[in-house]
Amino acid sequence: GALISYASIFGVIKLLKLHSLMDKPDDRKIHIVPTPSMGGIGVFLGIIPAWALGASSEMIIVLVLFSLLLLIGVLDDLKDLSAYLRLSLQVCIGVALFIFDFKIDSLHGIFGVTELSSTISFIITVFFTVGIINAFNLIDGINGLAGGIVAINSFVFGTIFYLNAELEYATLSFVLGSSLFGILLHNFRKKANIFLGDSGSLVLGGAMAIFSLKVFGLESSNQILNINLVIGILLIPVLDVVRVVIVRLLNGRKPFDADNNHIHHKLLKITKSHLKASLIIHSITLVSVLIVPLLLKNNEKTLAKTGKGYSAYQARCGACHGSDGKGNDAF
Repeated sequence: GALISYASIFGVIKLLKLHSLMDKPDDRKIHIVPTPSMGGIGVFLGIIPAWALGASSEMIIVLVLFSLLLLIGVLDDLKDLSAYLRLSLQVCIGVALFIFDFKIDSLHGIFGVTELSSTISFIITVFFTVGIINAFNLIDGINGLAGGIVAINSFVFGTIFYLNAELEYATLSFVLGSSLFGILLHNFRKKANIFLGDSGSLVLGGAMAIFSLKVFGLESSNQILNINLVIGILLIPVLDVVRVVIVRLLNGRKPFDADNNHIHHKLLKITKSHLKASLIIHSITLVSVLIVPLLLKNNEKTLAKTGKGYSAYQARCGACHGSDGKGNDAF
């Protein structure tokens, strides 16, 4: 994966320069010279070997979804699609995931909630998908940041899938992580040879959403640990985008308006270095993956007690109002 993506990037750079398809500097961008984008094409080519030895129908669906995300990203890099069109297309991806059974249909007993109704599951799944895609799209702001974060996350996902005997997804995760090393050799430097572009960040965000939904659907004796690991994986990009959107809304701006208020922008001002700022966030990501599951594990008893209390409350309400007392009314 790394070798294919690294080698293919040379061809992508040459083609983009030949046709003058460069990411040009402007007031809201950090780079100061026109730079080739669409590095996601190289990443995508690097993960193709994951399907080379044959794949199940489910993995073919994943390939198609990755291809659609790549296409949307390339169109965005070329035509600068409106925020609302991008959002609509991402919603379509979320709907497709739900249709093909990538969904959040249970809270696994948290707060007393297990199975969710189809309607609630649909809403949560689409919202989650769009949110994760955008979180990783928006954090792709400085050299090597998004690629490094997703490389770390991919190896964690690969380990989760391997330990749960999901070998196809383990292979895809490890190959994606390897493929990202190929583009990082071009991108994670003082002067990047190429940017991931939306063609890359949308594929990476989509991969993180699909892997997360797959983990949520695992039947494992360690499922709470698996979910806690996913929370640790997603925490930094999600917290950053939530904070930025809240600040924009409080300032009377649209949530999709671009600005320089992300965590990487703030670290860049402090460090004066793309490499240092990215390495700091990479380190925070590693800490999050290691520490968050431990912190959440300490709260499992509290959640269980809260769930029992909620269930008891539902039972009392059922006795008073004639429901079946199993909590089904709420969802």
